[in-house]
Amino acid sequence: MVTWTRACAYLRKSVQNALLSPDQSQVTVQGWLQSVRLQKNYVFASLSDGLGPETLQLVFKPSPDAKGLNVNSFVQVSGDLVLTPGRKQPAELKCHKIDIIRPCPADAPKQATCEAEEERRPFFGEDVHLTVSGQLHLEAISSGITHVYSLSPAFRAESSRTRRHLAEFHMLEAELAPVQRLPELTDALQELTQDVAATFLDRSGRELELILPDAWREQLASVERLISAPFAQLTHAEAVSVLQRRREPGAPAAPGGELSRQHELALLEHCGQTPVFVTDWPARLKPFYVRTEGDTAAAVDVLVPRIGELAGGSLREDDPARLTARLHGLGLLPRLDWYAQLRRFGGPPTAGYGLGLERLLLLLTGLESVRDVVPFPRWWQHCDT
Repeated sequence: MVTWTRACAYLRKSVQNALLSPDQSQVTVQGWLQSVRLQKNYVFASLSDGLGPETLQLVFKPSPDAKGLNVNSFVQVSGDLVLTPGRKQPAELKCHKIDIIRPCPADAPKQATCEAEEERRPFFGEDVHLTVSGQLHLEAISSGITHVYSLSPAFRAESSRTRRHLAEFHMLEAELAPVQRLPELTDALQELTQDVAATFLDRSGRELELILPDAWREQLASVERLISAPFAQLTHAEAVSVLQRRREPGAPAAPGGELSRQHELALLEHCGQTPVFVTDWPARLKPFYVRTEGDTAAAVDVLVPRIGELAGGSLREDDPARLTARLHGLGLLPRLDWYAQLRRFGGPPTAGYGLGLERLLLLLTGLESVRDVVPFPRWWQHCDT
């Protein structure tokens, strides 16, 4: 109760609350001086407390103390608030008392670094590599919150002009804990995809006729099948065997090799155009953070009709010794030691995935290109907006 009373008393002193006070009310506020202008008969200053975008104009008569009021000084002021609707600011405070709580010298150095120094130093003070994913940090957060997600822009300098690739897109990433078996992850992915599809039909299904006037019924049926049918599942080895039997044109699928989009579409046709989980990948094809058993990685790709890969996920390696050894072998241990430490100090076993939002929209709407589901698409050699 004491804490709440103190909090309320503090909030009553905020600039925002002062501006909401009635005309001629007496208020006391604290904050930093943003500007100070000395004139012959009055001093005008602008005060901000950092609790909002609002600033409060202060008006007071010059005095010997006023000479010590400099920009960035922290002060407490008391006075009468007078509304000034006809001026730029909605109100001003006619100050009776000014207490300088923390002065700032007039010759204090500016916050910004000089241009010459900025040119000499890297942006972060050292060379860094920016990731296109928030996964590792989501894993850290999952040590305290068991189910977390982010929906953020992602950027990839991929020289592709296909209908499925953008240089800037949105990735839905999630981490679940504790998860120790791959079926727990695939179940979550299927539930998410089908739940979003069902919500789309319920709220926006009728709008399919607007965007697909000649094929909206077929797309409606396609989304309904997506909701009702369980996803198929193949291991990577089984997928390669299926493709080799089908003798698809183009490069043949190889044991232990990557799957091309042509391979993905062939697998979808083999499974009757039902979404497919491809699991148990060769370990050498997956990143360092994926849990492995021998040469097999506990990873999954989600393939959907017309598009191919929609999402990818895995169980995360939770053995600190193995993870540390992999990071050391890649030369990443000094920078990512904090990530390995999560396994040493109570971090639960986790699993997670990344799902391309624009590709999900293609799946639901039946449109052919990701450029049609983004207001300002940017792709290879195209960034006009």
